Amino acid sequence: GRAPASENPATALENRQVRTLLGRGIQALPPAHRAVLILREVEGLSYEEIARAVGCSLGTVMSRLFYARRKLQKVLRPNLDDLR
Repeated sequence: GRAPASENPATALENRQVRTLLGRGIQALPPAHRAVLILREVEGLSYEEIARAVGCSLGTVMSRLFYARRKLQKVLRPNLDDLR
């Protein structure tokens, strides 16, 4: 049988590089945007829960998430092309 993807050294290395890049991209975000992104993507909270947690409106949560994701894509895209 085939080894699971997690045992493929190239995939493991790529995942580590992607994680490093993600970490760098997240650090580059303004704290308010970083907070909503982490609550959403890492903690898995709903928009409503995030709004309560950070004390802002639902619309603010959505715009911050949109901004944070767009900014992360800008940081990651050129680097991801390098990995291929």
